[in-house]
Amino acid sequence: MASSNIERFDQLVGEVFASLYDSFPVSKKLHAADFARAIAGSSDTDDEELDRVFEIDDFFEASISWLRQSGYIYFDGQQSCPTAFYGCVLTAKTLAVLKKEPSSLAAGTSLGSALKKATTDGVSSTIKTLTSEALERGARLAYASAVTWAGL
Repeated sequence: MASSNIERFDQLVGEVFASLYDSFPVSKKLHAADFARAIAGSSDTDDEELDRVFEIDDFFEASISWLRQSGYIYFDGQQSCPTAFYGCVLTAKTLAVLKKEPSSLAAGTSLGSALKKATTDGVSSTIKTLTSEALERGARLAYASAVTWAGL
């Protein structure tokens, strides 16, 4: 069953956050091919799904660029054909969000740890839920910072 772009985005972002959280503070190179299953929108990886290389590359590039523009990750640069971003690392905002305990889990488990476990276990519904929570918390943190900075 095909997933919506938002579901695919949440899956991809969850996997990216888990990967960067696991390597923090060491930067990583992120390759579109490493996230093809998340972007394909299903757990199927048959030849037909993987033949959508250009769509996968475009989706990956747009998603990673959005994460940078929105202040969730930093990267040094990118390459095309195949699409990859190098020098990727979480921003302070995202690290703070991922170190928090998610409201849906038991105390003592960070959002980043839960995302890493969900990606390792392949539980996409949990990845999407945790990603949504991380993005929401990041947006609230950015808004609170802006309000404080503006003195409102």
